[in-house]
Amino acid sequence: MRDFKSATDTAPLENLHLRREFCINSVLPWYSCKKSEFPKRKPRKFTAPKQLNNSVQINKSVGNTKAIPSKPKSWSAVVKKHVRVPFTHGGPTTVATPSTSTAPMEKKNANAAFAQLIDTFQPDFQPKSVIQPRGFINTGNICFMNSILQALLFCVPFYNLLKLINKSVPYNFEKSTPLIESTTLFSNDFKQKWDKDEEQGDSILPEVVYSSTKGNPRFDILQSGEQEDAEEFLNLFLNELHEEFLNEYKIYHQKKGHKTDGETVKVMNGITDSLESNDDNSGWTEVGKNKKPVIARSATVERSPISQIFGGQLRSTLRVPNQRDSVTLEPFQPLQLDIQADDILSVTDALDKMTEPEVLPEWPSSKGTVTATKQMYIESLPPVLILHLKRFFYDMAGGTQKNYKPVAYLADLTIPQSVFSPSIRGTVPTEYSLNAVVYHHGISASGGHYTVDVKQHDGSGWIRIDDTHIHKIQVSDVEIPKAAVETGSYGGSNDKVAYLLFYTRKN
Repeated sequence: MRDFKSATDTAPLENLHLRREFCINSVLPWYSCKKSEFPKRKPRKFTAPKQLNNSVQINKSVGNTKAIPSKPKSWSAVVKKHVRVPFTHGGPTTVATPSTSTAPMEKKNANAAFAQLIDTFQPDFQPKSVIQPRGFINTGNICFMNSILQALLFCVPFYNLLKLINKSVPYNFEKSTPLIESTTLFSNDFKQKWDKDEEQGDSILPEVVYSSTKGNPRFDILQSGEQEDAEEFLNLFLNELHEEFLNEYKIYHQKKGHKTDGETVKVMNGITDSLESNDDNSGWTEVGKNKKPVIARSATVERSPISQIFGGQLRSTLRVPNQRDSVTLEPFQPLQLDIQADDILSVTDALDKMTEPEVLPEWPSSKGTVTATKQMYIESLPPVLILHLKRFFYDMAGGTQKNYKPVAYLADLTIPQSVFSPSIRGTVPTEYSLNAVVYHHGISASGGHYTVDVKQHDGSGWIRIDDTHIHKIQVSDVEIPKAAVETGSYGGSNDKVAYLLFYTRKN
């Protein structure tokens, strides 16, 4: 039996009336950082600039100047101006609101373009260029958002998706995809060609992205103005992008008179050849070990570019004496790794531990209570594998606690064959390369801050970003060798620990 349960594990036990407040990780540390935690980080007041109305054109050729409203004709016409805002938190003082570069627009409406993109999309791993890093202004307790946005922009398949949208999807006048639109526009403010003497661009306020979350019930929990959990924001952000894609796909087919709930894709790598028909609509019969039939069920995953980049699948097998095994295929995004056990010293250790059988005593069955077992395997891996090191857990005596022990990881990761379902071992790519690390700072669950290390698109170097503070680092500053953890010689700060690891499949 486990002594501790993670906050994620306990979330479903919350009062149903409070579920909107505890929608993912109910007891994670959503807090503001105490001043004593970071004496060098001076508090400041900042007033975000009012959003510009860029849909107004001024006619100066006549005596009486009139404002003539006009609709933008493309992504490049949405936002074109830069403004200056007060800024004293280090780095350049010129802050840009998102502007866009000229991009070709195909002669089709947004619904049709999104539908075609979903039908034909394949993740693109090839870096088109390097991008100039820019710091993000922290207007107060939004470092968790800043770190996630930076990690995603330096993720090549995700960045290439934004460029593809900018190129092939017309601007959506119906405003039905606010987060896709704002994120795509924001990505255009990162230069792909610049003076090499200018290592970083002006710091920017990602207001165009953050404002698109306001008024969205999915993001209600983020509107308190307090520090939130970076992993929770990542899930909310990717899920909303996913839903916007699917909504456009459904609207397109509804306009065409097609009956569709979206293109549903069941990822069942390696097991489709052994499926047999079953009258039970909730599952199917699968031929398992020693040709023993098992009941298999799958949570469906609707196809979108987001699920194709970040979505993987787990295979959970429940074995109850005198009953057929029950198999459930469960989607994941990201992959949750428990690190609480003392013998978990590295990411690989955590992956191995994930597949160990879990004993379930007093399991109800037709023969009375029995001892059942549950075992988890990886059924499919996504192109971009995000590993969530579960730092926060709930202790009945002490409440929410943080485990800040070092966990080893390297820039290159080989997924052990033992963690895959037996039927697919040796058939799936297992080599991944690290491209971003999101860190949590703070020695306890009562205060904290988030920073991020990112790798340039072409792999030419690493960059450390703390809101507006940016400097180059070496890969050795990012990696934590297992030998250093085993010998206790790891020289990192105890209060700064890796929280989210972004790995991209090697092409």
